[in-house]
Amino acid sequence: MPNISLRYWDPDGEKFGLPTWPVKMGPDPEVLATVRQLKQRGLRPGGHEPAGQLGWRISGGDRFAYLYPVARAKPRRPMTEARWAAIAKALRARRICPECNTEQNGDIPRKTGRCDDCEDRATTGLAGEEPQPAEERETKPPVSTDQSEARHPSRAHPTDGGVSKHD
Repeated sequence: MPNISLRYWDPDGEKFGLPTWPVKMGPDPEVLATVRQLKQRGLRPGGHEPAGQLGWRISGGDRFAYLYPVARAKPRRPMTEARWAAIAKALRARRICPECNTEQNGDIPRKTGRCDDCEDRATTGLAGEEPQPAEERETKPPVSTDQSEARHPSRAHPTDGGVSKHD
């Protein structure tokens, strides 16, 4: 017997407001289907309200997937050139840094809201300076976060000219 919780058994909708079934015990998918199941058939809900829902528990919380009547579903709209162009424009906008106005190879991080170069300038106090092309930038050796000098004074740091501070 599969591990099914009857917590979500509410076909009358008294507990959850909509008829609700556990995931493995839902109604016939030919009658009620999720958006994903409709999409696989080339259909969409067509603006109708959900007629039921599937319920399950994950990470300590309740999750639900709405079910829509297949009989009232409408065909999916085909992708037109204008829709493809709008999607391409939106995806390109996610790659343009708002500070330096350059297009990056990937999306701008949502956490910082700017490209890595602008973030580096902002955190190092060089804000307001013009970004340099990659071929003109100085390449600096990576800064080590290793605390080996503190533990081993005999190890020399490359910027000390090979001489230890403790010699």
